[in-house]
Amino acid sequence: MLMTPNFKTKPKLVWKIDGENINVFKTALSSIDWGQVFDLMCNVDVAVTVFQDKFIAAAKSAFQLKSVGAKRLHRPSLSERAIDSLRRCGSAFKKWRRTRDQADYSSWKELEVSKRRIIQSDKHRRLYGIAKASRRNPRAVWKHVKKNTSAASIPPIPIPGHDEKYIVDPQDKAEFISQEFSKVYSASPRHCLPSTVSHGEPIRVEPPETPHCPPLHFTTSVILKQIQRLDSAKAAGSFLITNQLLKIAGTSVVCPLSRLFNLIVSKREFPTTWKQAEVVPIPKKGSSSFRPISLLPPLSKLFEKIVPSHLTILIRIIYFQIRSTDSESRGRRKCSCSIWLTNTRKPSYKETKKTWFVWTVRKPSTSFRTRPSSLACQVME
Repeated sequence: MLMTPNFKTKPKLVWKIDGENINVFKTALSSIDWGQVFDLMCNVDVAVTVFQDKFIAAAKSAFQLKSVGAKRLHRPSLSERAIDSLRRCGSAFKKWRRTRDQADYSSWKELEVSKRRIIQSDKHRRLYGIAKASRRNPRAVWKHVKKNTSAASIPPIPIPGHDEKYIVDPQDKAEFISQEFSKVYSASPRHCLPSTVSHGEPIRVEPPETPHCPPLHFTTSVILKQIQRLDSAKAAGSFLITNQLLKIAGTSVVCPLSRLFNLIVSKREFPTTWKQAEVVPIPKKGSSSFRPISLLPPLSKLFEKIVPSHLTILIRIIYFQIRSTDSESRGRRKCSCSIWLTNTRKPSYKETKKTWFVWTVRKPSTSFRTRPSSLACQVME
């Protein structure tokens, strides 16, 4: 039986952006003496609070905040009539479970039949609308299939030598793949150092030199580049500093953000307010009607996007060191080390979610055509 939440969400505040007042907003941000604010700051939480208060005050001087009521938290594919039928059927079922009366049982069965008929009617009406819209928009059917198709998980891995026994746990799958790579590995004593690990265990290769990661420093150019990449339509929940406001502010806010981010790194303290997420229910496809999502503050997301871009410098250093080592043994049988960086596509999200897996493994001498990173991405999803 399909369950629907019986609660109301609180209305949220959204900015009413007026194009004529954008310059007023930028002027208000530029007029703030940010140097005086951060020169005396030694506490990360206080600095974040002061920055947010001044930023929101500048936004209120130019734009208006309006209260928007929450939309109905039901499946978009179900009509109000179907929702009402589901609730009446659920109430009748609970009443029969409580009284165990034959009349209540008959009433519940009648409502059950009526509920199925209403849902089936809504389904035919919706599919007819999609078929009619496909005459003008060829992508209508594709969007419907993508929206209502759940992503299939990786099937269990059969255990060699055992009948009808499979590996289902993601961690066990990853360890099994690591064991398979260690089995096909063939050492080359002429070019590779002898391994102290047994042949059946996963192989761990140390880089030729310990690379040094450059110190993390947030510059205005890097922050501005990440701000320009922000999605203005990204949901911010109840947080008033949104991606749209950050993109509008542009160069007017990069200097104070640079001071704030560098203060966080120097103090080695992550702001307490950035650790709190707002959990909201949204309609999702699949067997469950609703799944919760957590919305983090846009400022913390901006901070987190800059840190991985800095770590890619270290990854490139390791990559070029390994490539230079491989070039010395070119033309001979070798056991080279490689790093594969892969981008995984999450079909359940609107945009491509890029996940970087760094694998340092020895290339097997046999013809093993599947990259370890590709298998790891599938297992870890």
